[in-house]
Amino acid sequence: MTKRQRFEMLTEEECKKIAKKWFFQESVTLELQKQQVNEKEKNVKEEQHKLEKEKIELKQRIREFESFERLKKNQMEHEKNLFEMKWKLLEEEYIRLANDKLRFERERNFYRLVNDGIDSSGKVTAKMFFKGTHDPKSIKKRYRELIKIFHPDNMNGDNYTLQEINREYDQMMEGFQK
Repeated sequence: MTKRQRFEMLTEEECKKIAKKWFFQESVTLELQKQQVNEKEKNVKEEQHKLEKEKIELKQRIREFESFERLKKNQMEHEKNLFEMKWKLLEEEYIRLANDKLRFERERNFYRLVNDGIDSSGKVTAKMFFKGTHDPKSIKKRYRELIKIFHPDNMNGDNYTLQEINREYDQMMEGFQK
C-alpha cells in the first residue's frame, strides 16, 4: 500500500492528529529558524557595535596622533627658535670677543707707547698726552682739554684713557713740585 492509499484510509480524527503534529513540527521548525535568524541578527548587531566601537577608538587614536604631531611640531619650532637664539648669542659674544681683542690690542699699543717715554732709571722723559708742554700752566690747560674730550660721560669718552691721562698729569705735576 502506498502513502496515498494509507492517507485515504485515515479517518478525520487521525487526519487532524497528523495535521496537528505536522503544524507543531512546522511551528517548531519555524521557531527554530526564527531563533536562528534572531541569533544571526544579534550577531550582526554585535559586529556592527564592535565596528562602531573600533571606529570610535580609531578616530580617538587619529586625534591623539594629530595632537602628538602638533606637539612635536611645536616642540621642533621651539627648539629651532631656541637654537637661533643661542646662535645669535654666540655671534654677539664672538663679536664682543673680537672687539675686546681689538681693545686689548689698542691698550697694549697704548701702554707700549707710554712705556717708551720712561728711561732705564724709571724717570718719565716724555709724556704722550702732554708732549710739548713745559710749564704747569700749559699742563693744566692741556689737562682740561683732554678731560673734556675723553671724559666717560662724553660720547667718545673712555674710562681707561681718562685714567691714563690722570696718571700722566699727576706724574707731570710731581715733576714740577720737586
